[in-house]
Formats: sequence, structure tokens, C-alpha cells
Amino acid sequence: MLKLSVAHFAQRSPVGHILSRRYLSVLSINGRNRTQENENKHSKTFRLARNLAFSLGISYAFYDFYCKQKQSLHTFGAIENISKNFQVRALDVSVKEKEKTPRAMFNFLADVAEKTKFSVVYIEIVARHPITRQSIPISNGSGFIVKSDGLILTNAHVVSHQGRVIVKLYDGTEYEGIVESYDTESDLATVRIKAKDLPVLPLGESSKLRAGEFVIAMGNPLTLSHTITAGVISSASRQGKDLGLHRKSDYIQTDAAVNVGNSGGPLVNLDGEAIGINTMKVTEGISFAIPSDRAIEFLERTEKERKGSWNPFKGSDKKQKYLGITMLTLTPTVIQELQERNPDFPNVSHGVMVWRVMLNSPSFEAGIKHGDVITAINGKEIHSASDIYSLLKSEEVLDIHIVRRKKEFNLKVQLMDPVLP
Repeated sequence: MLKLSVAHFAQRSPVGHILSRRYLSVLSINGRNRTQENENKHSKTFRLARNLAFSLGISYAFYDFYCKQKQSLHTFGAIENISKNFQVRALDVSVKEKEKTPRAMFNFLADVAEKTKFSVVYIEIVARHPITRQSIPISNGSGFIVKSDGLILTNAHVVSHQGRVIVKLYDGTEYEGIVESYDTESDLATVRIKAKDLPVLPLGESSKLRAGEFVIAMGNPLTLSHTITAGVISSASRQGKDLGLHRKSDYIQTDAAVNVGNSGGPLVNLDGEAIGINTMKVTEGISFAIPSDRAIEFLERTEKERKGSWNPFKGSDKKQKYLGITMLTLTPTVIQELQERNPDFPNVSHGVMVWRVMLNSPSFEAGIKHGDVITAINGKEIHSASDIYSLLKSEEVLDIHIVRRKKEFNLKVQLMDPVLP
């Protein structure tokens, strides 16, 4: 409108024409300036919008990345939880399945051994060397705790040697023991140590045993501590006379491996009860144990006798001399079985076999060894251990005919009186 008015004025007046040209030029300049300002404003707005859009885009990209990562972490956590749950469930299943595996179902012998091993002890007899005066072990055996206050049951022949008695528990703790009760007739003895709250191995009823039952022989054979062997009851009641023993008591026969050092250790049933005391080995697969019923009688009797005067040789003949061996009568059946198991076993028809020689005994000094067969003494044939025991009552010196593998010879043995441990 302003431009139209100026143009109209210029047409009417020369001055107006001059002024109009100047004014229009000014207006034109101002218009261009305004247009440029507007363009500059639009340019700044565009740049601002562009920068804002770029910033928003970057922010959105980061936000989107964050959301995706968060979702990924949630997903991973869920997977991890699922994995953990699966592992726990799998573990539960594996434990349940493991309980049904043959190893778990039929490891009853290991369960019994694990429960009873803490009551078995190692017994060592120590004496001083005559020259060096140093303590040296002269024999060893096994035993087991029957009372928590430190009472240990073992074989009499394990502690028959003169010397200090050292008892080592399962955890390795050593105590000096005192022989409290000792009976050569039953071949049982008790040793007392100064300790309390010891794990006790209960004594079962051997009268209820049956042939074929599983048993575990525990002890320290050949000084190998904490050794366990398993077998079955071969005979629940083997008479002493069948073994060449003058005792009337019966014995438990087992095929569980028993060696030197097992003596005095427990023969354990599947209930974790000691139903026998390992006593002697004849050959591989034939070993014998004293029934627990006899051990219970011995403990009850000695408990009463301990409070008064007690003779450790009560029940045995005081006039009987000491030979220092344990024997097995060789019946035709036993001879045949021993010859089948050992080709070097001598070809004899009668006699007794020496299965143990006591250290420093008359037999030991004379040179008698484990496995020797005695067929005659002082010119008389020997058919059972009873024949030898009868001679111990009347003779001072024995001229013993020995068969050792394929060799035969005579040894003279000077008998001696029994000596208290």
C-alpha cells in the first residue's frame, strides 16, 4: 500500500517523482534487508531444528540400545535362572537315581566298615634292646574298644610278651596301656588306657550266627593299619578239638583274609556288631575267631574278679609247662585241603601243624617255625594237639620230630613255666 501511494504521488508531482525514486530505493533496500534478515532467521531456525533433530535421534538411538540391552540382560538372567533350576532339579534327580544304583544299594560292607572303624585299635609291644637300650617293637596285633572309659578287648597271645603296651587309636593318638585281665585258657585279654568318651564297638550274639552270613575282619595285619577284609561265615561252630586245641570251646570259621597282626581285631556282622575276635589263620580262606558270647562271659567274669584277687591262669593247669606255639590238628580232610592249596605242604598222614610261634618262647629258641608239622615227640606219634598238651604236664624236655616241606629233622625244646605279662 505504501509503495502504491508513493507511486501515485510521483505521477502527480516532479518533486514527488524525485522523492519517490529515492524513497522507493530506500524501501527496496529495506525490503532486501528484511528479506535477508528473514532468510537468516529461517536459516538459524533450520540449523537449530536440524541440530535438535540430530540430538534427538542420537538420544533415541542410545535409549533404544539401552532398552534392548536391558531386555537382553533380563532374558539372560531368566535363562540363567532356568539353567540353575534345571541343574538343581538335575542334581535332585541324580541323587535319587544314585540311591538306586547298584553301587549305592550293595555297598553295605563299606557302610558297616565306615561305622565301626573308629573303635578298632593297633596294639604294639615294645621292649628295650639289651645293648642299645632303645625301645624296639617285638610284636603287634589288634583290638577294639568295648567300653568308652578305655577298656580294650584283644587276644591273650597278643599281649603275652613282656614289655610296654602301646595302643594307637584310629586318629593316630597313642596311649600306654596296662594289661588288666589276661586268660590263656580263653586266649582273651583286656587292656586299659587312660581315655574317655571313646567310640565303642558293641558285642553281638554269636549264637545266632548262620553259615553264609557276610562278615568283615578288621585289624592291622602286617602292621598295615585300618585294614578291612570281607568274607562269609564258613562254619558258625567249629569245635576246638577239630582245630587241635585242648579247649572245649567252639570257634567261628570264616574265609575272610586274616594275617599276622589281625589277632585281637573284631569280626563284624552287617549290623555293625563284633560277633567274633580274630584269633588264627590256618591257610588262605580258612581262619578262626573266638565267638563273642565267650568274650561277653570273659568280660563279665573279669569285671568281678578285677575287684578282688585274680589269678590270670585260673582255669588252666598250673603244672603245665609253656611251649609257646599254637597248633592245628591235621585230620585227613585238613591235610588234603592244605596239600591242594600248597604244593610244598609235606606228605604226612598225621600230626599237628604249627601256625604261630611266640617270640622268645622255648619253641622260638629251639628253631620251630610257622608251617612246621610235628609228627612225633620223644618217640611217640602225635595225632592231635591234645597229645602234646598231655606231654607238657610230665616232661621237661621235648625231642620233637619236625617235617618242614620235604625235610625231616629233630629239635630239642627245653620247656619253661608260664610267665605273667
